[in-house]
Amino acid sequence: MLQATFASLTFTNQKNAVPGETIGVGRTGHPVACPIPALARRLHYLREHNAPADLPLCAHLINGRWHVITASQVTKILRAAVALYGAPFGLLPHQVSAKSLRSSGALAMLCGGVDTARGRMQGRWLSDVMFHYLSVHQAPLCADIGRRMVRGGNFDTIPGPVPAPSPDALAILPPAPDLPAMAGIVARHNPQAP
Repeated sequence: MLQATFASLTFTNQKNAVPGETIGVGRTGHPVACPIPALARRLHYLREHNAPADLPLCAHLINGRWHVITASQVTKILRAAVALYGAPFGLLPHQVSAKSLRSSGALAMLCGGVDTARGRMQGRWLSDVMFHYLSVHQAPLCADIGRRMVRGGNFDTIPGPVPAPSPDALAILPPAPDLPAMAGIVARHNPQAP
């Protein structure tokens, strides 16, 4: 199992009420944040303790009885971790919960360049609710948006001819030959522009 490169998980009971849905996960290449070794360790634990075959992966043995980890237990653990390590990042314990894992996962997919359709499939979202989880002030998401917008070329949103910018506006527009949209505006209306 530790050498596997891919695993399938079947959900018998989940948030969106689609029993029997299966998703796949692959190796990340990260030494800690990789689902394959984590799944292998869980399976090893369950087998080592003779768990019933239908027991969820999130079960653990306490005093000879199996217990399933709950969302409130996950929240408690996350908040304890944030109490210890969150201050340098501006995080307070009351700001995190088990649901934070969904928003963090959605944001990690988006920052990693995963398109929203694949993100919806992997997160098993039946609607666009994943967008409510996302925090779009993160640098990997928005740092280059302005640059992409001005590199997109010339376009007009008003039908008809575009009026020439005023001389005052041309004076503050910097020469920008590497930005097609800006270079086009300056060149059309300022003969001295490069």
